[in-house]
Amino acid sequence: MFFSLCMRTARRLGVAVLFSLSLIGDGSAFERSDLATITNRLIFFERPPYAVGASRAVADREAKGKTDLTVYYISTNWYDPLFTVSAVMPIDIRQTPEAVTFRQDTTCLTLDSEGIGYTLDRAFTNDISGAPLMRIVLDSIRFDEAAAISKRDGKIIAQRVQPYALSSLVAPPLLPQAERLFAETNRFEPETVIRTAEGLWTCWRFDLKSEGSPTFLDSRGAKLMIGSGKTIMFYNAATKAKAGEQARMAMRFRVQPDESFPLPAPPAVRPTLVDTHVHMTTTTDLRDSILMARRQGYQYWAVSILYNEHPPYGRLFTGNDQLFEAMRRAPDVFLGFGHLQLNKNGFPGFPQPGPDTPAHIQRMWEQGCVGLKTLVKFSKYDVQVDDPQYDPLWAKAADLHMPIVFHTEAEDTGSSHVRVAAVARRFPGSPMILAHLGSGQIEVTVRELKATPNLYIQHMHLGLKAADGRTALERLVAEGLTNRILFGSDVTSDHTPLIAERNDLVLRLRALHVPEGAIEGILFATAKGIIERVTPRPEAR
Repeated sequence: MFFSLCMRTARRLGVAVLFSLSLIGDGSAFERSDLATITNRLIFFERPPYAVGASRAVADREAKGKTDLTVYYISTNWYDPLFTVSAVMPIDIRQTPEAVTFRQDTTCLTLDSEGIGYTLDRAFTNDISGAPLMRIVLDSIRFDEAAAISKRDGKIIAQRVQPYALSSLVAPPLLPQAERLFAETNRFEPETVIRTAEGLWTCWRFDLKSEGSPTFLDSRGAKLMIGSGKTIMFYNAATKAKAGEQARMAMRFRVQPDESFPLPAPPAVRPTLVDTHVHMTTTTDLRDSILMARRQGYQYWAVSILYNEHPPYGRLFTGNDQLFEAMRRAPDVFLGFGHLQLNKNGFPGFPQPGPDTPAHIQRMWEQGCVGLKTLVKFSKYDVQVDDPQYDPLWAKAADLHMPIVFHTEAEDTGSSHVRVAAVARRFPGSPMILAHLGSGQIEVTVRELKATPNLYIQHMHLGLKAADGRTALERLVAEGLTNRILFGSDVTSDHTPLIAERNDLVLRLRALHVPEGAIEGILFATAKGIIERVTPRPEAR
């Protein structure tokens, strides 16, 4: 089995990558009730409480190319992804009642009821100095607020895992449970255990043996460290390996539920963020995203959901049904912004015709949507949002006081800032929100924001420079328009970057001497006020 993370970089460096697992790749948590639908495209190998999910192509011994094997922990109601390995087919799959093995050449991934095992025997084909050999990147949402406890030479070290940092943690309630896990030598004695926010202990042990005398960063197999601003990883590198020398790596992994730390996650004491532009795709881990939002005090305006690839057009919107499902599962986290189709002929790969009708807006409101999203794309001149033919739509939204997020583009297009502002002035009952900002557009935007009290802009592009050299954010602050800025990130599959992005924006605003009350307005208060004005559905009154 060939693991491909960092392989391209390694090839450029002329080194051999021995071991590379990526935790999480495309795996997403899903409820047991979803399993029947998912198996239409995936095959699952189960030895409870673990499972490996893969493309159905892995069962074809003639299949070529790369595929992903995602390891899941099966809890009472959920399949929870733990890590994904990228592999090259064909893969030899052997099954017994006790175990499943996935083997290629000198590597083997084993699944059984006791956990996950991995072994690799590899010869160094080149002299190597300082090259990454082992890199296991843990899921960045799962570990945004976790406790990592390691035992080396009889000492226990507890650390808190946060974005950008591993810090010392004094946590006496955690230590008795960790000590019990370290002592369970009947299966394997872990070197590191990590309690995740979901209430799981993940137990890790790495072993490394070599012939000759290559030097490794961690002689026992793997070292826990921060890999980037949002990830934690296990890592190793050879510093003086010579061609012809041998190395054998082994990993054992298992999960222990923590009954003293069950779901659901305790909610934050107060709101800290409303992201007014969040996407979800088929690879979004909704469970982890929801848990992160509740812990951190986040709420999301879900402006569209479920993109499919339709080459050569890229990701295209395909409907509202999955949006409604996300709202049903976590109404405290996801506020629905239903898709409003304006394009007469739809989009390439998504031929649903438009424009939609006021009755469509009424139905979305009745199903719980609190806002609307337009995506005027691939129709530079076919749709002008300020065309009077769309006025019945904007009038219906204004009657319900529903905000509208406009996918905006350059000033020579049909969804420019000038055109959206014209709509906003005709229909002051609806907040109109500019989702994007182009280079050279800031002067127009400042003018329109000043002239239009119900016009807002999301922050995602405010790092762009204006003609005078200042950023768009600096210009809006200087013009006294901070009350028109909304936090809106445009995140897609992975919602983890919101933690770092929120912190970064706060630092930028404080550097501009924006008062704390105004910062809270940008982060969440203004957005919450907009939603509070939406006409409540009868059953919600």
